[in-house]
Amino acid sequence: MSTTRGGWAQWRRRVWILRSLSGEARTWAFRRYFEGTGSRKARLNALTLEEGGRVVFICHGNIMRSAFAAQVARTAHPQLASRIVGGGTHAVLGRAAQDAALRISRELQTPLDGHSATPMSALALTPRDVVVCMDAMNEANVLAAHPMLAHRIFRVGDIDAGSETVAHADREVRDPYGKGDESTRDAFVRIERLVELWVTLLTRR
Repeated sequence: MSTTRGGWAQWRRRVWILRSLSGEARTWAFRRYFEGTGSRKARLNALTLEEGGRVVFICHGNIMRSAFAAQVARTAHPQLASRIVGGGTHAVLGRAAQDAALRISRELQTPLDGHSATPMSALALTPRDVVVCMDAMNEANVLAAHPMLAHRIFRVGDIDAGSETVAHADREVRDPYGKGDESTRDAFVRIERLVELWVTLLTRR
C-alpha cells in the first residue's frame, strides 16, 4: 500500500465507503476494489450497445454528474438520444438540476435547464443496458440492486482500464455537490471527456 499522501487519502476513502455501505453493497464494493485491470478491460472489450439497450448514467441524486453526462452524450450523438438516460441511486423524482450544475452546464454549452431527476428504481434496468456509475458508492449500490447485470456495470473512469496506472480514485468523478463552481467545472470537464470515450466504445460495432 502506498504511504504517500495521495495513497493514504485513497485508502481512507475506501474505508469510509465500505463503512458507509451495508449488506450486499459493501460486498460488491470490496469485490470491485480488488478487480484486476485485465478483468475490467475484458468486460469493456465484450461490451456492445445491444438492440433496445440503453446507456444509463448513474450518480447519487441525478442533479449534477449523471444529468450532465447524459446530456453530453445526447447532444453529441442525437441519433442515440432516446437510448441515453440518467438516474440517481437516491434521486428525488422531478428535482431540478443543482444551481452550480446549471451555471457550469450553460458555460460548457450543454445546459441542464429543464432537467428533472429520475430515481434509479424508475429506470427499470434490463440486461441489455450498459450502466456507467460516477463513483464507487454509486457502483456498489447499483450492483447490490442488480447483481445479474454485474458484467455491464462500470465506473465512469473504467474506460481508461487499459492503463495499469489508473488508481481507484481516478476511476471516479467525485460528487461536487455543495463545493462550488470550480469543483463542478472540474467534474463536468472530466465527464465530457469520459462520456465521449464511452459512446465511442459502445458504437464501434
